[in-house]
Parts: sequence; structure tokens; C-alpha cells
Amino acid sequence: MYRAEAALQNSKIEAMHDDAPFPTKPRKHDGSPTKILSFQVFPKYIKMPKVKTNRVKYPEGWELIEPTLCELQAKMREAENDPHDGKRKCETLWPIFKIAHQKSRYIFDLYHRRKEISKELYEFCLDQGYADSNLIAKWKKPGYERLCCLRCMQPRDHNFATTCVCRVPKQLREEKVIECVHCGCKGCASGE
Repeated sequence: MYRAEAALQNSKIEAMHDDAPFPTKPRKHDGSPTKILSFQVFPKYIKMPKVKTNRVKYPEGWELIEPTLCELQAKMREAENDPHDGKRKCETLWPIFKIAHQKSRYIFDLYHRRKEISKELYEFCLDQGYADSNLIAKWKKPGYERLCCLRCMQPRDHNFATTCVCRVPKQLREEKVIECVHCGCKGCASGE
């Protein structure tokens, strides 16, 4: 943009905002407005975004599962803040994966196995992030009933484009004691 066009745009913007009830541009300490170096469009009336509140309507039965979920959330905060001195880099995330698995398994078992919570409460927990919906979707499929985390089944995260060693059944393993590098799982194959 040429200097003359920029000056013309600046004068149009200044004229447009002279009647504004609040300052739209920073002002110098002597009171004169600063120059706008690039073309900017300011709407005359700015609409404010809707304010998000923390008022969440909890479905029926929430008070039954809330203490357990709060306890697991407190464990999660403790695991996140736990010092990782003396641990390998991959080992620092293992407690977090374990607690996330516990929360998801708790909600999955309440709805699918024991049938103690309603579908509305189950979907609310998934929507609010209390459980991992992708992991639960895998648990519903045959062969993945005991899957520990989603990273263990993704071939792109492993050597030779295979799955994790924790997905191998115990009778087929060469080493009897193993630990998954991603989540610390000792074995989550469905046949065990």
C-alpha cells in the first residue's frame, strides 16, 4: 500500500472512531493518537461474545458417581505435580495414563456392565471429559476389551509398524516380564 493510501485510510479510521465512547487506539502520552501503520478495519459497534458460565446442569445420578470421580481427579492432579527425579522420560506419564484408564473403565463398567447409570449421565461424562470416548469405543470391539491406551494399538508409534508388546498374549511372549514404553502396561491382550 502506498503512503498516500495509508494516510487516507488512517484519516478515515480516525473519523470513524471520533464518536466512539471508548478509546479504540492507544494514545501517546501527549494525548495525540498514534498512527496506524497497516490497514485495519474497526466495526462501529462491537458485539461482545457470550459469557461462558460454570453453571452445568448435572443429570440424575451424578451425586452417586461424583465422589469417586473427584477422588480420581485429585489423584490425577497429584500425579501431574509429582516430581519425576530419577525416572526415565517415558515413566513420568505412566501414572497419568493409569488414572485416565481407571476413570474411563469406571464409567464404562457402570454403564455397560453393571447398568447402574443412565444413558444421559453416561453421555454427560463423555462430553465433559470424565472418560475417554475413543478408548471406550475400542473396548466395545472384540479383541480390545482390555486395551490399556490408544497408543499401544497404533502401528505408527512402534518399530516395524506393529502394535505394542503389551498387546502380545503371555503365552506367545519371549520375555515373561514386560512393560509398555508408552503407558507402563504389563499386558492388555484380550486372551489373558
